[in-house]
Amino acid sequence: MLTQIKNRCLEIETLTSGVGVVISSKDLNECLEECCRSLIKDGELEMRKRCEHLSMNLLQYANFLYVKDRQLLNLENKLRTAK
Repeated sequence: MLTQIKNRCLEIETLTSGVGVVISSKDLNECLEECCRSLIKDGELEMRKRCEHLSMNLLQYANFLYVKDRQLLNLENKLRTAK
């Protein structure tokens, strides 16, 4: 898209800033739309990755808790039988 705009833009010489570029509002709107869609898509992908990572962590922590609870029960049973 940017190469298409570069081919269609008009370069002008400004008085204070050197070379400038004139772009049609249609081309600018298309670029902005493409940029916004890309940002939204990337944001959604990042959010999905974070949610999946969080879900995996929650499952792992729940499993750790289960294992620790089982270990505590086993220790309690050993204490009862040792008396």
